[in-house]
Amino acid sequence: MNYTIITICTIAVIFALYVAIINIVNRYYYAVNRLFSLIAILTAGMVSCLIIPYFMPDIDIVQLTRWYFGLIIIINQGFFHYTQIFPRWEKKSPLWMIIITAIPGFITFILCVATDTIIMQSSFIEDHINFSYGVLVEVYIVVFIFYILGTFFTLFYKVKRLENTSFRYQLFYIFMGNHFGALIILITFIILPYAFKIYYFHSSGIASAALILLLINNYAISDERYLDVKEFYFKIVFYCIVFAMTVIPSYFILVYSYRFFLRGGQIPAVAVAFINGIYLFVFTRFIQPYLEKSFKREYVRMETRFNTFIQALSQAEEFEGDPAYWDKFFSTTIDSLENLFNVSSASLLMYNESEKAFILSRNIGEQTKIKRVVSTDSIVQLCEMVKTTIHQSLFYTDDTVKAFDDVLKLVKSNSIEVILPIFDANGKLVAILFIGPHKKGRPYTYNEIQFMELYRVKFGNALVNSLQIEDVKTKQIGEHDKLLVNVIKTSLQPRQIPFIDHIRISSILMNNSNLGGEFCHARVLRKNLLGFFIADCSYSGVDAAVLAMELYGAFESCSPVYDAPEKIMQLLNWVVCTSRFNDRYATALCFTFNSDDLSLKYINAAFNPLILYEIHSDSFLELDTKGIPIGIERDFIYESKEYRAHGPCIGCIYSNGIADAVNAQGQPYSIGRIKDLIRLHNSETPALIIRRISSDLNDFISNTVLKEDISIVIFRIE
Repeated sequence: MNYTIITICTIAVIFALYVAIINIVNRYYYAVNRLFSLIAILTAGMVSCLIIPYFMPDIDIVQLTRWYFGLIIIINQGFFHYTQIFPRWEKKSPLWMIIITAIPGFITFILCVATDTIIMQSSFIEDHINFSYGVLVEVYIVVFIFYILGTFFTLFYKVKRLENTSFRYQLFYIFMGNHFGALIILITFIILPYAFKIYYFHSSGIASAALILLLINNYAISDERYLDVKEFYFKIVFYCIVFAMTVIPSYFILVYSYRFFLRGGQIPAVAVAFINGIYLFVFTRFIQPYLEKSFKREYVRMETRFNTFIQALSQAEEFEGDPAYWDKFFSTTIDSLENLFNVSSASLLMYNESEKAFILSRNIGEQTKIKRVVSTDSIVQLCEMVKTTIHQSLFYTDDTVKAFDDVLKLVKSNSIEVILPIFDANGKLVAILFIGPHKKGRPYTYNEIQFMELYRVKFGNALVNSLQIEDVKTKQIGEHDKLLVNVIKTSLQPRQIPFIDHIRISSILMNNSNLGGEFCHARVLRKNLLGFFIADCSYSGVDAAVLAMELYGAFESCSPVYDAPEKIMQLLNWVVCTSRFNDRYATALCFTFNSDDLSLKYINAAFNPLILYEIHSDSFLELDTKGIPIGIERDFIYESKEYRAHGPCIGCIYSNGIADAVNAQGQPYSIGRIKDLIRLHNSETPALIIRRISSDLNDFISNTVLKEDISIVIFRIE
């Protein structure tokens, strides 16, 4: 029994079934995913035919072989039709063409399975299937080659003709990967058996090619908006090298020690384990990081340049208030784009309140024709809708962006590749940054787009903070620090908390201090996903308020990619750690609620634990995680926990001001009072429960003056 062939085929079958399930469960909406799930199921059946004789030696080998060859032709035909409709957002081949090109495959499949005209006889000898062909085998080969060449030329045509130049770049790498898999099929399925009478590599070659084709194309249709196929190949090669360098040496260490033992040698098992452990330690500690750095050298270089930019921005912000500050600020942020992302041109348009329009404020490279955009233009509406980095490829691949055809014409006529919208803490669009083509003439990679998103967040925070402080200075408000804190705190308070199905949230902030920096905010991340964030930025006056504004702005402007508490918390921690206020920190709590499965994922960064009251069991839970405050350690990994609601429940989040509230007799306000109110009024809405808690707190403290802010959040899950 050839365990190598069995192992390769089994892996291919399992992966094929995994691909089919993923595309059926998560992506069944699109025709290309439905077709690919069918191809994956057929592939699992085809590869299974290669290993069935090992476990069922009495099976009818002739009929099994016919089914095997029939499935090969159908799968080959399926890949051809797949290329005719891929990518899903491009114009597909006409239905009549698909039907006509499908006829030869179906006829050949029937001839192969139901007659002996393709496969006459077969037998299973020496770990492979031997077969003799029928009179129409040439027809089978012609049809097989027809679909192979059809797939090749269809992909080649789309690589040359796709209007989406960014995806055309990705399609080229998909094209190369697919034909690497096709080459393996040609060699092991036709060339070796027919030209050299070598059948040994047939099973492993077919299974390996199937695995490669499924892996590449499953990635290609996973999310056509964000593909980096080159990086994907590098990652696969890296994992293969790591796997080989981990397993193969360990295997030979064990084999040779065992052979030495069989010859009468004495090697203690501890010594073998020690040698193997030393090798694995050296590899994982020294060799693997070097390999990873080599494969990610482009990413590492970009990260280095980005860190240099952050340092330069921090140095520039130290000159705030200097007459030449804005020149230095734009020189550091806008002019540095050429070196940071190899940008050939960039234009920053900032909102002018008096003109109700965005006016060109800074430009590098070729002078743009867009010097003024009124607030009612489609491009402003697009930025306000998307709220994150918009690259040109999204106009073809993202359903929400496709409708803006006039914006696509505008960006193409002005050689704009990327649009970066900048928002203030209230979600108002204050600036639009247009990024021109790459210096090397190629589309921007997915890594570059990701770093542009980080740049947008960092640049947006710095710009908005400077504009806010500048605005405060121009108004010459008396008692600068107190008023500035109050202005910022007031601007951060949510006027209305958004909601999705099965959850309602209400909050209240008692503004008792001119030094505090508490705030809470919620965002609808997806139709079925709500994100919530609350932070206490300590009592340090302006610094606390500005830090709260930074956190609010970063949370409000983070892209839809940040759809989990750990992702959101890592981003906000990075923003604070790289801020010029890097000696400040904030305790925080973040959760996301999924309305489909009523799951609550949460992370606590040294904030008070989330109290949850389960109505059906009349019990309280404290949902807490281990986490340090935001801004202390840049590389700290925040880990979330999950709670699934199995019935109506009420959650409560509160700041330290509640626990520190005391009445005239010096008695502290107990959290138990809040629990009693929640239990007593568990049928009421969060807004009513908030009012009852506020009324109870006011009655308790009477006329006592509180010195700390108090934040209370109540939510109800149905």
